[in-house]
Order: sequence, then C-alpha cells, then structure tokens
Amino acid sequence: MCAPVAALAADAASPKITYQDNVLPIFRNACLNCHNPDKKKGGLDISSYSAAMAGSDSQKVIIPGDADGSVLYRCVMHIDEPKMPQKADKLPQKDLDLIKQWIAGGALENTGSKASTVKKVDLGVVTAIGRPTGPPPMPKGLSTEPLVRTKRPGPLNALAASPWAPVAAIGGQKQILLYHTQTLELLGVLPFPEGLPECLAFSRNGQLLLCGGGQGAKLGKVAVWDITTGKRITEVGDEFDVVLAADISPDQKEIALGGPAKMLRVFATADGEKLNNVKKHTDWITAVAYSPDGKWLATGDRSGGLYVWEAKTVREYYTLAGHKGGISSVAYRDDSKLLASASEDGTIKLWDMSGGTKAKDWGAHGGGVLSVAFTHDGRITSCGRDKVTKTWKPDGGAEKSFEAFPDIALHTAFSDDGARVIAGDWSGAIHVFNTADGKKLGDLTTNPKPLAADAAPAAVAIKPTTQPTTKPLAIKK
Repeated sequence: MCAPVAALAADAASPKITYQDNVLPIFRNACLNCHNPDKKKGGLDISSYSAAMAGSDSQKVIIPGDADGSVLYRCVMHIDEPKMPQKADKLPQKDLDLIKQWIAGGALENTGSKASTVKKVDLGVVTAIGRPTGPPPMPKGLSTEPLVRTKRPGPLNALAASPWAPVAAIGGQKQILLYHTQTLELLGVLPFPEGLPECLAFSRNGQLLLCGGGQGAKLGKVAVWDITTGKRITEVGDEFDVVLAADISPDQKEIALGGPAKMLRVFATADGEKLNNVKKHTDWITAVAYSPDGKWLATGDRSGGLYVWEAKTVREYYTLAGHKGGISSVAYRDDSKLLASASEDGTIKLWDMSGGTKAKDWGAHGGGVLSVAFTHDGRITSCGRDKVTKTWKPDGGAEKSFEAFPDIALHTAFSDDGARVIAGDWSGAIHVFNTADGKKLGDLTTNPKPLAADAAPAAVAIKPTTQPTTKPLAIKK
C-alpha cells in the first residue's frame, strides 16, 4: 500500500472525537456545576450539545474547525478571562487536547455526525471599495487664518484623514485645521466655537467632515461641514456634557454619538430629529463607528463594553466580549467584514462580522492602545501609551514601528493612499511618517501662527539693503 493511501486508511480508522463520548465527560467532571440549565452562569449551559453550541448570552463560544478562535477553548486554556474552571487549576493536558481536537475536527455531536466548519474571515489584502467617481473632494479657497492662537500646542484630541483625498483634519482649540498630507500645507481653518473637538470623522465619500466635542459638564454638539466649501451644513445633539465619539452613516442620513451620558443617540441629519436613544452602555461611550456598507454600528465604552448594532434599527446584534480594559477606538475594514477594536488592555482585536466572533488578537502597545485605523488594503495603524505609532499587516503581523513621541501617542490615521501615517501625542507633537521606510517626513501643528506673523519676515526680506542712489522727488506745497 502506498504512503498516501495508508495515511487515508489510518485517518478513516482513527476514532472520532465527539461531544457525547469524549467532551461531555470532561464537562461533567469540571464544568457542569456552574454551566447547567439551572445555574447557567454567564448565560452558558454546556450540559447538552445544542446548548453548548448556542453559546452564552453574549456570544457563541464554540467555532467548529477553529479551536484557537473559540472562546470556550481559550478560557479553559487560561488564555482569556474568565479562566475556567474558576478558582481552580487548569484542566489536565489530556483533557485540553481532547477539547481542542473536538473543536478542530468540526465539533461533532456523536459518531454519526458530519463535520462542519465555519468559514473564517479573510485576513489577507483587500481592494479599495467605494471610491467615488470624479476628482476627490478637496478644500477650495478656505481661510487659513487661525481663529485661536495659544502659548503652546495642546494635546491632539482629534484626528481624521479623508478616505479619497490628501487631506487630514486636526482638532485644535475651538477650530479644526485642514492639512494637505503630501505638501503638509495648511488648506483651511473651520471654526468650532462650541469648545474642544474630541472626535473627527469624514463621510464615506470624503465630502463631509464631522466633529464632535464641546465643553465638559456643560455642552456637547456634533457639527458637519462641506469639505470643499468649508460651509457648516448641519449640527445635531444638545448634550449636557461633551461628545466623545460620533460618526455619520455612509448614506449621510444619520449621525450616531455618545459620551459621558452613557447613552447612544442617533439623529437625522436632515432636521436634527432624535431617532433613537439607547441605554445599554454602563460607562462613558468612547468609540462609535458605522460600517462602510451601512449595515452595522459599533460602539465601545470606558469599561470595555463593546457592541455591534443593526444600523437602521439600532437593535443589538453582537456583544463582543474579551477586552479587559476600556475601548479607546473602533474601525471597520473597507469590506465591512472585519471590525478592529483598540483597548486600554494593550490589545487590538479583529472581529468577524459574519458571526460576531474573534478572528485575531494581539498585544500591540504596552500600557494601552489608544487609536486604531485601517487603510484601503487592510493594513492597520495604531498608537498608544508606549508613545509609539505602528503599522500592521492585514493579518495582524508586525510591519513598522515609527519614531517615538515625547509623550503618550493619542491618535493615528493613514493618508488616503496609505503611503503615509499621521499621528500625534499629548504634548501636541504631530508627525507624518512614510509607511514604506518608516522615516519622518514632516510635522503638523494644532496651533499655527497667524498669517500676519508669517508675512512680517517676508516684508523685511524685500527691504532694500543699500541706500537709493537718487534723492526722492520734492513735493511742492
């Protein structure tokens, strides 16, 4: 018998690992005192196959064919919290191996079952989706006179980059500054008299810019501008505290916002009418993002709560459990199949939107991740409390680490073509990096000089350096 045929025969002869014969006895011995129909701790009952496959109140815990991505296996391996069994040693290795083999083999119920696997989300490079026809929207003829000038730059509280044009928006004191990401020149200044910008987001087509912010414990507002004309076209919300996170739906019909009130609110852009008021989060809402296809709305809070809502109805769809610290940032990949979440626990997690399961996670920044963003091909940029900005391959593999900032790195974003990364820190330093070689290309500022200050040196420079050879004409009285 040739080797391949022998291998196939051996596989066929090997006994199947099933729930009924192999896994249930392990559960009965170590787990069912907490996870049974009567007690059902965490909403999880694993005393029967159907109940185990249904999962907990918040998510499926078993992904057939993917042991490493299954919550149940990660918890019994003591990789994720809660470590199971609780307040007890890890299960014997032979039991852990059986659970892994069972899930990897398709999570069979019994010897008569056929293996089925859940199709994993593709973590490879994707192509740009949704590019508008015609020239991308660019600021034209906007004033570049700063509205506020302070003694020193403040922290970079808000940053966004246009998806299709070389434009970056940066939050300053009561103003938003628009910069060209290639020439680094200031393109325009937009007033935000409500207070400090806390979040910025471009519309999916790049035509509109949204800013949420205000004054702590006093006022919260979201304003929207036409990026080409600089005209403020609408505003929504009348919060009693600052807006910390907001986004505009891809069809530009709705705006979702959140903040210290712990309420997710959705408004109509046409008339500012409040459409939904959802109380689910138990702490400040710190991250909000619509999926590019308009199907999903993701929100995260300061205690690690992370939810995905059906965008049109704001009906809860997924509870994404796993982060051990506050959610600082969320972002969708271009194809809407993958959601990235950044957390104060130092990790970035990628979530498969086809089932609300975790596709990948890794430790990204010691002390906490504060910002995460995709570029069109699926690469990721992030920054955090370690003062460093990084880029990652679409599958989460490390790519580049850029020059460290003097203080905590707060925000990062790719330029429209993915060739540059813009990032800034708590001290107000803002750098532009080349993604190909990691070199710093230049700096931006939240606190530009008034135009008069820039013009004065030029006036001095053109002053004649020698005395005139002829006398001025006498003026007769």
